[in-house]
Amino acid sequence: MNIQDLFENKDEEEKTTPDVATSDRMERILRQLRVRNPAAQNDLEALLYDFERSQQMDRRDISRLSQENETAEQTIDRIQKELDQLKRERGMMESSASRSKPKNVAIEINGKIWKILPGESDFSPIAMGRAEKMADTIKQKAKHQSKSIPDIKIYLTSKKSG
Repeated sequence: MNIQDLFENKDEEEKTTPDVATSDRMERILRQLRVRNPAAQNDLEALLYDFERSQQMDRRDISRLSQENETAEQTIDRIQKELDQLKRERGMMESSASRSKPKNVAIEINGKIWKILPGESDFSPIAMGRAEKMADTIKQKAKHQSKSIPDIKIYLTSKKSG
C-alpha cells in the first residue's frame, strides 16, 4: 500500500459517510423525527411525514376554532337581539310611564277640581308651592268674608290643565 492509496481511501470513506448532523441539537432533532416516524426510510421522509402530520393537526385546529368562532358569533347575535328587545320593552315602559306619571298639580275645592297647574318634573315643587299659596289665599278670603272654610286638597295628577 502506498501513500496515495491511503489518501484515496480516505476520500472514498468521506463520500460514503453521509453528513447527517452538524451539531448535537440537530442530531437530537433527527433522532426524534426517526422515533416519531418509524416507517420512514430516511431522514427526509421522516421530516415530510412529520410535516404532513402537523399540517393535518393545524387543519383540525383551524376547523375547530372556526366552529367555536361561529358558535360564539351566533351567541353574540342572539344576546344582542335579546338586549335590543329588552331596550325596546324598557323604552316602551319608560315612554308609557312618563306619559302617565303625575307631574301637574291639582287644586280641589270641596271635591271638585278647581284648577290644574302645569308642573316641570315628576314632583313639580314650584307648581306645588304656587298651589299651596293659592289654597292659603282662598282660605284667608273665606275667613275675612266669614264664610265656612272650604275643604281644599292639593295633589299631583297626570291630568292636563285646560
